[in-house]
Amino acid sequence: MLSTKIFLFLGAFAASSVFTALLCRWAPRFGLIDKPDERRKMHGQVVALGGGIAISGAMALCMGILALFPNSLRVFFEGELLAYGGYVVSALVLVTVGTIDDRIGLRGRVKLAGQIVSALILIASGLLRSEEHTSELQ
Repeated sequence: MLSTKIFLFLGAFAASSVFTALLCRWAPRFGLIDKPDERRKMHGQVVALGGGIAISGAMALCMGILALFPNSLRVFFEGELLAYGGYVVSALVLVTVGTIDDRIGLRGRVKLAGQIVSALILIASGLLRSEEHTSELQ
């Protein structure tokens, strides 16, 4: 099982690195950039935004690989499809709210509402009740 965890870590690291590099190239096309100003943003050049897209893409790729291909961690997905589906939907809500905030800027209360919706989806999916799996991971 340790080799699977090491492979998963290295795969997630590689995927997030590649996705981040691609996002840095594509972000300006979609208006996902942060320009320096004289007040709050002290960086010296334009910075790409939307890193949550790259990280969540890497997470989804690794979870998909774990769920689809034979490995020692696959047992944690069996019988918990609804719970992990809720995890994915919850993450999508967070990434969507974060990306919209990066693109057009959202008020704090709207971002908080998105986070609350995301948490409620996660709770309703039952993933947080799957405590027997957390003890097996260690």
